[in-house]
Amino acid sequence: MQGKSDFDAIENHPSDKFYKHALGIELLPSSPTLRQRMDAQASALGAHVPQMLETLLKCHRPDYGVFRIALRLVGRGHRHLRRG
Repeated sequence: MQGKSDFDAIENHPSDKFYKHALGIELLPSSPTLRQRMDAQASALGAHVPQMLETLLKCHRPDYGVFRIALRLVGRGHRHLRRG
């Protein structure tokens, strides 16, 4: 698949049930036809992206934990970082 677009790569798997199910189609069209159909729907689908991203980010908040840093004066007022 190296050097091929996603559309061309899908075309190599015409009997793969995953692509048909994921795209909601019965027959997998040629890559140019698939590209044209996806481009035609892009603006309608793009309107849903902000809400989808917000939902995704709300559901998957990473736990960064706690990292404390303390400053202390050493010698002539020089500041050094010390992990606390």
